[in-house]
Parts: sequence; C-alpha cells; structure tokens
Amino acid sequence: MAIDRGALAESVLPIAEELGRLAPQLVAESDSPPAGSWIDQQLSSGLNLPSDGGFPIVREALVAAMYATLSGVDHAKAWSNLIRSGTATVSLATMTRGAPEGLAKAYAILGAPDTRTLISRHIAITEADLKHPLRHSKFSDRTGKVLDNARLRDAHVQIAAKLDLGRLEAPTAQTMVQDLLRPGTHDESGVTPEIYSQLSGPAHAAMSALGMYVGSDTGRFILPEQIAEDQAAYLFAATCVVSDEWRHNLGVSKALHRDWMVARREAEANLVQSNSAASSHRSDEQL
Repeated sequence: MAIDRGALAESVLPIAEELGRLAPQLVAESDSPPAGSWIDQQLSSGLNLPSDGGFPIVREALVAAMYATLSGVDHAKAWSNLIRSGTATVSLATMTRGAPEGLAKAYAILGAPDTRTLISRHIAITEADLKHPLRHSKFSDRTGKVLDNARLRDAHVQIAAKLDLGRLEAPTAQTMVQDLLRPGTHDESGVTPEIYSQLSGPAHAAMSALGMYVGSDTGRFILPEQIAEDQAAYLFAATCVVSDEWRHNLGVSKALHRDWMVARREAEANLVQSNSAASSHRSDEQL
C-alpha cells in the first residue's frame, strides 16, 4: 500500500485553514485585549509610540505578523492541494520553503520577550524588506496605488531614535526559520531546523538537493515518499508553533480554542495515518 495522498494533504490543510481564520480574528479582537495578557502589556507600554499616520508601532507589528502568517498559511494550503492533485514534484519545495518563512517572520514578532525587542525586530525586518536592493522598489496596495515607503521609514527612524534602539539588523530568513523550529518546540514531529536546507534546496535547483527527485529515466522527476512525509511534518510543526504563539499571546475564547484543537487532532491523525501507510510499503516508487 503506497502513501495515502489524501491523508497527507489533510495532515496540513485543516490547521493551515484554521490558523488562517484565527490570526485575523485575534487581531480584530485585540482592541479590547484580556487584562494582563501579553498583547495588553505590549499595547499599553509607554514604548508603543505612534508610527506612520499615528498608527501605534506595536499594532503595526501585530498586523505585519498577521500578514506574514497568512502568507505562510497560503503556501501550506497550496502544498496540500498540490500533494492531493499529484501534479507537482520539485515545485512542492517552493511551498515547503515559503510556508515556514512566512510563519517564522510572524514568530519573530510574536515570540519577542519584551516590547523593546518586539519593536526592534519589527522595524529591522520591515527595513530589510523595503531597502533590499534586489527586491521591488515600489510597493502598492490592491488598487495599484504606490505606497509612500519613505514616510514609513522616516517614522521608524524616529521611533528607533526616541527609544535608543541602536543599530538594528534583521535576522535572515534561515535564522528565523531555525528559531521557529529550534529543539524543544516540535519534539513530537521529528523535524530538525537543518531540514530547511534539504527541503528548500530544490526551489533553487541546487543539484545536491535536486538529485533526490531524479527518476530512473532521464528528464523525469518523481517525489519520493520520504520527502513528502518530511515536508508534511515540517509544515505541521511550523503551523502548530505559530498558532500556539497567537493563542497564548493574544488570548483566545473557548470556542476558538476548541476549533483549533479539532483541526489539530484531525491533522495529526492524518499525519500518523499517512506515515503508517508509507512505512508498510517503503520503496523508491513515486507518489
């Protein structure tokens, strides 16, 4: 019996969809946070200075974390749909890389130990995004209007100076992913941060990684079962860790907590099912 494609897809999709609903709702509800909660402390801190347009810098960071989460979730959902369809092999690596990179950026903000660190990380990451010479120089909203990045950057410079944040340097994407999946955050999954390079390498056509996908006949790619399982476990772990941060830091109703736990149990059961099916018939066959 070969690996169960449906079960593998459903080992990620339920929690990705639930996190995609959870994060925006928690941000919307953070205007009235639970007293004494992590987000209440951040928003009420004297360090929470106004940023561009008078928007508080902590709320700006929270919204940025939400969109980073949604980006990661979108990649995870795409991975699930492609796994189920059976139409992709190497391109799954791009989804496997994009999902944890988005989630890790959110985790960098949500996992900050204090307000000063949260603000420092948000400003550093945003500045790296805006000024990197190899990235787009123009950012626009959904209407096509070009946004005034200079004004945002000026606001950040002023906040950094007022808070004496010193020289800020954004962590690399790989560093953030390794922090997200550091030992102790995902012991049940068997995933290690080093898998990041192994699984994302094909997205760059790195021959050392691409060789895992080369079939017996020239010019044909396959997707080995073990690679698919590693990708699923990787995405499962990253999604769960970031969900934990959202729920713990912003507070969550019993109903939202129940919905998340239902989705997690469903995903975990499918992960176990797909791994069991594959282990009973381990081979080098394509999915």
